[in-house]
Amino acid sequence: MNYQYSTSVAMAENKIETDARLKAGRPDRVRAAVSTPDVTTEVRHLDATSAIGAVGWLRVESSAVCGTDVSLYQAGLDWPTVMGHHVVGRITALDPSRALAWGVEVGDLVALEEYLPCLRPDCEECSTRGRYRMCPQTDLWKGRRRVGLISAEEGSGLYGGNAEYMQLNANSIVHKLPGDLDPDLAS
Repeated sequence: MNYQYSTSVAMAENKIETDARLKAGRPDRVRAAVSTPDVTTEVRHLDATSAIGAVGWLRVESSAVCGTDVSLYQAGLDWPTVMGHHVVGRITALDPSRALAWGVEVGDLVALEEYLPCLRPDCEECSTRGRYRMCPQTDLWKGRRRVGLISAEEGSGLYGGNAEYMQLNANSIVHKLPGDLDPDLAS
C-alpha cells in the first residue's frame, strides 16, 4: 500500500470517528430562550442537527445576565437570538483537534468568552497575541460575531447560553475551570 493512500484512508477513518463522537454528545433538539426583536422571549425547540461549523457541544450549567444583555434586549434585537454571553458548562462532545488546541476534554467544566474572532492570519488584531478581542468581527455594533448575539435562525441557532446546550465553533474561546467549581459562581 502506498503512503499517500494509507494517509488518506487514515484521515477518512479519523473524520468518521470524529463525526461519530460529535454526534454522540450532541442532542437532536434543544430548548432555548429565544429573545425576539419585539422585546419578548419565547421558549423554542431548536434543531441541533442543523449546526454549521460545530466542533463540539457544551451542556450549559449557568448563563449569567449582565447589563449589556438588558440594554440590547430593551432596545430591540435585530433578529431572534439566544442571548447569554457569560456561559459556563460541561463539554459533551469535542473534535480531537480542538481538545488539543484548547487543552480540554469531554466532561471538563469550562467558561466561554463572548468573542468569536476571525482568527485569520491577515487580521492585525487576531495575529497579535492577546488582541483577538479587538477583531472587527467581534465588534459589538458592526461585526457582532459574539456569543449571545448571533441569529437564532443561523444554523442551529445555539450560539448563546440561554439554552440547554450550545455549539462550540473552532473560533470559540474556551477556558478550563476546576471541576468542582460552582458554575453559578463562575459565570
